[in-house]
Amino acid sequence: MFRVFSRSHKNADQLVRTITKQRFYCNKSVEPATKTSSTVSEEQNHSVHRRMYSVTNFDKKVLVWVGRYKTTDEIPPTVPVETIERARNKGRIKFCNYMIVGTIVGCIFMAWSGKQAAKRGESLHQMNLDWHKAVKEGKA
Repeated sequence: MFRVFSRSHKNADQLVRTITKQRFYCNKSVEPATKTSSTVSEEQNHSVHRRMYSVTNFDKKVLVWVGRYKTTDEIPPTVPVETIERARNKGRIKFCNYMIVGTIVGCIFMAWSGKQAAKRGESLHQMNLDWHKAVKEGKA
């Protein structure tokens, strides 16, 4: 089967070499191929055709908050869409984690506050009875 493929394909040897290099990429004896001028121009061409996004002030704050840039002055006017999406996702995750921590702290505080009120003898039932007594007397 390989002979049929090698006869029909002009660069079969080159194809086999690239496949074996890709398979054994963890092998330190294999050195990475150097970039030729054609690959550099292809990378430049690829970067030109990337989807760009014009950055708003909020996006700048998010990019700085998630650590993509150190200051808002470093951020270019247009950024790839992938960068914005990753920054927003990281920002969402960070915000949700802060909300989780805030909720846990709030629950602990409310439980502590309720226990303190119970020690003082305050209860919702007693507050309701006092309010009804005040309404009957005409104070409320």
